Parts: sequence; structure tokens; C-alpha cells
Amino acid sequence: MARVQVQDLPGAPGLQPTVRSGGQYGVAVQQAGRNKLMDLADALSTVNPMLKDYAGIQRVQGAIGEQDAMKVSDADVMGQIKGSRSSGGSLSQALGIENRNRAFRNTLIKRAVNNDLLPAMKAESDTLLDVEKYKDNKAFLQAVDDFTKQKWEDFSGQIGEEAATSDGAAVVWNSITGPFKADMLAAYDKKKEEFIEYAQEEETGLELDAFTQKQIDPSTGQVIPFDPAGLGKIAQNREKLMKEAGITDKKTRNVILLNSYARQVDALIAKGRYSDAERMLAAMSVIQVNGKPVFRTTDAKTSITPLISKLNTAMKTAGTTNDADARRLESDRAERFSNSVVNTASNLRAVDSREEATDLDIKEIGDTFRRLGVPEADINGLVDQVFTGPGKPMTQFQQVLRQAANNPNYPDIVNERYYSNVDNIDRGFEASSNRPIRASALTPEDIADETKILQDYLEKNPTKTWQEFERTRNYKLPDEMKTFGDNFVKGNYVFNMDEYKNVEPSLDARLDAILDEEEFDDLSSGEGRAFLESNAVFVKERVERKAVEVADLPKEERDQAIRDELKAALDEEEARFRARMNAKTSALAPNQRLRPEQVESIEKEGVAIRDDLTPYIFSENKDFKYPTLMLADRFDNPSVSQADVDADRKKMRDREKKANSSEKLLIKAQLKRSLYRFGYNSWNPESVEVMEEAGMDADDVRLFKDDAELRDIAIGWDEIMQKDERGETLTEEEKETRALFNKLGIYNEETLQIFYSAQTALLGR
Repeated sequence: MARVQVQDLPGAPGLQPTVRSGGQYGVAVQQAGRNKLMDLADALSTVNPMLKDYAGIQRVQGAIGEQDAMKVSDADVMGQIKGSRSSGGSLSQALGIENRNRAFRNTLIKRAVNNDLLPAMKAESDTLLDVEKYKDNKAFLQAVDDFTKQKWEDFSGQIGEEAATSDGAAVVWNSITGPFKADMLAAYDKKKEEFIEYAQEEETGLELDAFTQKQIDPSTGQVIPFDPAGLGKIAQNREKLMKEAGITDKKTRNVILLNSYARQVDALIAKGRYSDAERMLAAMSVIQVNGKPVFRTTDAKTSITPLISKLNTAMKTAGTTNDADARRLESDRAERFSNSVVNTASNLRAVDSREEATDLDIKEIGDTFRRLGVPEADINGLVDQVFTGPGKPMTQFQQVLRQAANNPNYPDIVNERYYSNVDNIDRGFEASSNRPIRASALTPEDIADETKILQDYLEKNPTKTWQEFERTRNYKLPDEMKTFGDNFVKGNYVFNMDEYKNVEPSLDARLDAILDEEEFDDLSSGEGRAFLESNAVFVKERVERKAVEVADLPKEERDQAIRDELKAALDEEEARFRARMNAKTSALAPNQRLRPEQVESIEKEGVAIRDDLTPYIFSENKDFKYPTLMLADRFDNPSVSQADVDADRKKMRDREKKANSSEKLLIKAQLKRSLYRFGYNSWNPESVEVMEEAGMDADDVRLFKDDAELRDIAIGWDEIMQKDERGETLTEEEKETRALFNKLGIYNEETLQIFYSAQTALLGR
């Protein structure tokens, strides 16, 4: 064996026997020799006691790294991870620097995963819980694996390859993926259970809906009473199907049955099928599943008791209970329905098409179906059928009524109300066809309805009278209708006046004159035509009302009053048109947000202190000094009061009136900058005038305190604008307000919305 030569090692300690008192033996160890390495060790031991323990160094440095990582803000975590690097070198390892860097990076990775990656994964994980797409656990877990893999790849790209491939990153990632998959699998299993339960409940609901559909007896055309005998069999069969589907919990199965049956009862009540709902509830009380009354448990009563109360209330309101008040209520409704049928049939006697029917004829047909109890959504369709069938409208009306009564999807009351009054209805149709109704037979409600029909007739036929209207009815007009007719046509003389006949040409000439003005050169002549078509009627209606008012005056006075009223009406429409054209051409209307270069120009040209103003800066004349702009020169967002801003603007405007042309340009630039910088902290009508002087528009200057003030002002403007568009006369105050919002380019709903959006954006600037 070769010998190993070792240098600089101390000699082995010698063993030397010694004899102690009492004749005892022992072994004494001779002190070993020393060398350079032992001297170095002694020297190091005196530097720092911590250096004796290498592991302690690593722990301390690791703790420092963790503490440093916790000081990093959330926004900087990703950047710090990506910028971290390994120190390398044996000295760094010996002193624990590498461990500190590693702990720093690992802690940051853990923060990024917990604060960003894991929440993002959880937020998106619902997209994986698709039981129809992933049919089994294997397919689902594969989708989860693909999902987590993609998320890690995305995260790795954010933190950099070196950090992503580190041992620390692997430990952190592995610590969350296992629990995440477990949670996802549990959620998937829960979702499958819910899907199966929902499918069972939905299938039960469809089966019950089909079972409870009304059936029509083909021989009589009437509804066959609902027989609930099969409801028990449906519940028992569904119990078996739920067990086969894997729903093992008995309580869950009972809940599915209860929800389905209760929902069907509620649907019957909503459709007005109160008798059928009552029969179904009675049948449910005796249904047993597995020998137990499934609809009489404590939980079941919690759902069924409110349904019973709801049904009782609905039946009482509809008049289908045995309660005396309810019976009396239904009797009144049935009588109104019967009368409505007779009146409508009478109205239709002389009508051969929809075009010949008045608006009130159409309304009365619809109201008759409403009184029968037909759902609102179907009424217009039934009215159309009255005029689209093969027979005359009166005959069609009778047939459509009977069809509605037999419609299986309509509430019970439709069928009951029709057939309980069918004899009266048939007699009414016969009477309507064969003989006129005496005026005394009309009820006050009938007279009110017929008066509306008379008014509609006279409005559509301005040269006719109530006598001609009477010939179209099957009754003699009562005195109050004759008086109404006489009064309504009192002003008909105006239709023969030349001034009235020339309303359109007179207004058209005024509108053309406005459009010929230089300031409106860019507007189309179509503006005048559109206004004429919509607003000439307002002039005529106003004159017609005046004609009735002055009908009893001597002819000369009467005709002069008409001419005066016509001029006032034309003047008003001319002013209305001019106001709208002013709005359409307003330079203050929101046009386009200021571009950055425009803002830069405003800020530069509107400074408070400039070289060419040096003589004024030191002047005692305070008119040249604008403290708010001086603050704007120094700070981006200076705190200034509206009062100070208004004071500076007043000085600018006052000075501008006395300034020469070059000074005017500078003052205008300063005013523009003040408006852009500070705007207004609450609505001030004077702001419109100031904006106009500065050449700014509603896209540039904030005019309101907040959203609430903007909304309140806009609502007030909208009310005036709607009144204006209806052709109503505005008060002087309303006209001033109209002129104000017209200057801002507002004249209809669209322009108001544009202005509103522009100011909303400025509130957030």
C-alpha cells in the first residue's frame, strides 16, 4: 500500500502511562503539536461567534431576504422577480448572500402566485365546470391539467425563465396545484349533481305542463274540465327515474317533486285557471310516494300554504268564489262585458273595413276583449282578426269572441264569463243588427264612450255635424251628445276663411326668409319643409280653438280676432324655428375634444406672465394681474376658489373692451386658458356668454358641479324642449332657457345626449 504524505498536520498526540496514588493506573494524552491551519481556526473564532455556525448564517440571510421581499409593493413584485439574478461564487454561498437572494425571489414568487396567479385561476375556473362538455372525470381532469399548464406558462413569461425554472418556483407551484385540482374536482362533482337534479326538475315540469293543458271537446267546442287523477302516477314514476339517475338523497328527490308541482300550480294561477289550480292542490294533498304523503310534510307546507293564499286572493278578486261580494263583483263585470259587446256590435254595424272604423271603434273592440278577461298580449291580434276574416267586421267580431272563450290557454274566467252571458250576447248581436237603440237605453258609460266616437268623427270630418253622425249609428243621440256636437262645430266657419286656408304658405314664406339669412347659409332648405310639415298643424289647432272661443261675436270682430290669433301663432312658430336653426349652427355645441396640441397651445398662449407683459407685471394697475393664472403658471392643479376665478375673468373681459387688437388676442387666450383650466364648479348661465367670447365650446369647458347637478339641469331643459316640440306656448322664462340651451347646440333628444356625454367626460377630467 502506498503511503500518503501529509504536510502541515500536527503530530499525533502521545499516550503515556502514569501511576497515581493508591496504585491506580491511567492514560494521559500528550498535547498534540500545532500548525498553520490550527492557528487560522483560532483566529477566525475570535472574529464573530456567528461564523462558527454556517447553518445559522444561511438562516439569518434567508430571513433578511424574506423581509426585503415583503417590503416590495404589489405593483413591483413581477418586475423584481424578473430582475432577480443568482449571485454565484463560493464566497457568496459562504456568507449566505446566495441564500438571501434565493429567499427574496422565492418569497416574491409566493406573493405573486397567491396575489395574482391563484385568484386569476379561481376567477376563470368556472368556465371548466361544463358538465355537458366534459362528460366524465377523466376528460374534466385533463381539461384542468391543460388549464393549469397554460396558466403556468403565462405566469412564467411574466416572471422570466430563470425564476420560473428555480426550485423555489417548483415548490410553490406544486403546493397549489394539488389543492386546486382537488377543489375543482369537488366542484365538478357538485355541478354534475346539480345538473342531474335540474334536468329531473325540468322534465317533471314539462310533463306536468303537458298534463294540465286544457282539452277541447270536438263535438261542442267547449273546454273539458281538468281531471287531476294522473298526477299521483306522474310523481311515482318520477321518483323511480330520479333514483335511476343517481339521486340517492331522499330529501333532494322530494324537493324536486315539490318545486315542480308548486311551480305548475303557480303557473295555473298566473293564467287565471283558478279551478284547475284548486283541483291540482286537492289532488296533491293525497298523493303518496313510497307510501308517504310527499306534499304534506312540514317543508312542503312552507311552499304550498302561500300558494293556497294566493289562489284564494285571486279567486276573490276575479269573483270566482262563493263569497257574496265576489259574486256581486263578477256580476258587475259580466254586465259591463255584455254591454260592451252590444255597443261594439252596434258601432260595427255600418263598418265594412278597418279603414272605415274610427280610432274609438278600434279601442272599444280591444276594451271588450279586456272586459272578457283576455290576456293583454293577445288583444291586438284579436282586434286584427275582426277585420281580416271572410265576413263583415260585425260578424267576425261575434266569431272571434267565441273563439277566445274556447281558447284553452286563456284564464278560466274567459270561458265562464262568456258562456254565463252568452244568451245576453246573442240577443245583443240580434238587436244591433235589426233595430236602433233608444237614447234612454244608453248608460252613462255608454254615452261617454259614444261622445268620444262623435268627437273622433267630427275631427276627421270637419265639415260634418252630429246629425250626419247619427245616421251612422243604430240609436238616437241623447241631448247631451247633440249639445256637445253643436259646440264642437261652432268654430267650423274658420275653415272657409282665406287666412286659415293659407296657413301653410304663410308659414313657409317666413321659414324661407330665415334660411335666406347669411348666418344660415349652410343649412338645407329641407329644414324648412320638415318644420312646416310638423308645426303647421299647431298653428291651425290654435286658430281653431280661438274660432270656438269667439264664435258668438259679431262677424267683423270675430274675423279680426281670428287674424290676430293667426299672426300670433305664426310669430311663435317663426321664433321656434329660428331658435332651432340657431342651435344647429351654434359654435358652442360639443364638437370634438381638444387634441393634445390644442391643449398645449392654450396653456402656452394663455400664461399670466410673458416677456411682452413685463412692464405690466410690476405695474400697480391690478387689472393686469390675474392671481389664478399666476398659480396655474406654477402648479399643475392649483387650489383656487370660484370667486377668485370669476374675479379674474371679469377683469379680463372688462379690460378686453378697452384693449387694442393685439391685446385683445392675448386677453382672449388668457380667458380661454382660465376656462380650460378651471371651468365652473356649478352651473352659471353666464358661462355660455363667457365661452362664446373665448371661442370655446361645450366639449372644452366644465360647466357643472357634479353628475347630480348636470342631471337636474338636463331634465329641466328636456321638459321645456318636449313642450316646445309639442307646439305648446312657452312662458317668457322658458323662452330664455330655450335660448340658453340652443346656444349650446341643444334642440332635440339627440343633441341633449351629446351635450350630456361631453359634460360627463369633463366632470371626470
